[in-house]
Amino acid sequence: LYQQGSLEGNRHIEGGESIPFVATWFVSNLPADLTRCRLQFDGNAELSYEINMANYEFVNYLIEVIMNFKRSRLTDFSQSFYRKLLRIDE
Repeated sequence: LYQQGSLEGNRHIEGGESIPFVATWFVSNLPADLTRCRLQFDGNAELSYEINMANYEFVNYLIEVIMNFKRSRLTDFSQSFYRKLLRIDE
């Protein structure tokens, strides 16, 4: 999944309709390198968010996506990823 450099999914909204997204990122071979991840929601450039993080950290979030898909058949990032993306915990 990481080597593909992109992921399409749907952000689950409790009590509402899911919002489609496309995530893209820079692929690097070194775990400590920074990668830039960009999410665009609903095909709208105004609903784009970017975040830089270490590859190993981003790969952990991708593992969560896979685990979530196996449980629920939904392709979506975890709450903790979105909190980081939106800088809620800073």
